[in-house]
Amino acid sequence: MTNSSADIAGYVGAAAWIPQLLRWGYLWYAKPTITVLLDRTAEIGFTTYGPIFNIRLDMAVDRKDAIIDHISVTIRHRNQETHVLNWMGMKETFSEISDQSGARQTIERDQNAIALKLSTAMLTEKIIRFQDPEFHSGYTPELNKATEHQVFLMKNNPNYHEIFMASEEVHHLIEAYKRYFWWKSGTYTLNFSFRSPSKIIVRENKFTFDLTQHDIDAIRSNIDLIKMAIENQIKRGLSGFIEKTVPWVWKNPSIVPVK
Repeated sequence: MTNSSADIAGYVGAAAWIPQLLRWGYLWYAKPTITVLLDRTAEIGFTTYGPIFNIRLDMAVDRKDAIIDHISVTIRHRNQETHVLNWMGMKETFSEISDQSGARQTIERDQNAIALKLSTAMLTEKIIRFQDPEFHSGYTPELNKATEHQVFLMKNNPNYHEIFMASEEVHHLIEAYKRYFWWKSGTYTLNFSFRSPSKIIVRENKFTFDLTQHDIDAIRSNIDLIKMAIENQIKRGLSGFIEKTVPWVWKNPSIVPVK
């Protein structure tokens, strides 16, 4: 019994779909695999946002695109003291323009830490800003007390600013900052974790950097600037007040991959 021409054509047409069906099946079951590449230096500091770690990340994804809704970095000192900082924001550089004198102008955009799409078609490059959630939860009660005291003073004295700045509430708030300064001299290791609504694979990533005692002393000096930053915020818009520039100190240690 021979197949009709229509049957043969049907078999050929069905067979033509097999590669596409296999591809769909592969994409359905394949997990995006993320590779992390870092800039050669990081930005480390301590401000009114507490301990800060900023780094330019290049993220590549294989197999299929991925949505990332959380990034964290685990920072471990050589004495095993460990802190996990969370992605709080990011910055994207669109272009750099140089004029005839050689001056360079960078066009950037700040973005909130909501979600990030990684595409297999291109490398995703972002400056990611990490902060310590333990700091934010720890200093918030003191911040709330200071805010309540500020509101109380405002109701009773329109010229409350100097009284507030000299208050115990502000003193306790600054002491809370001091308790969360944990940068130390020595070698740190770090690695990055990603969370996605779907299953992903993150290739092992481990890096190191060193901080000297000079680095620590310089970053710690920022604690003395916190009261200035609070005063700027409290007195901003007050007649005759000139806002001071807060000269935060940052350190940029070299980042070395661990092989």
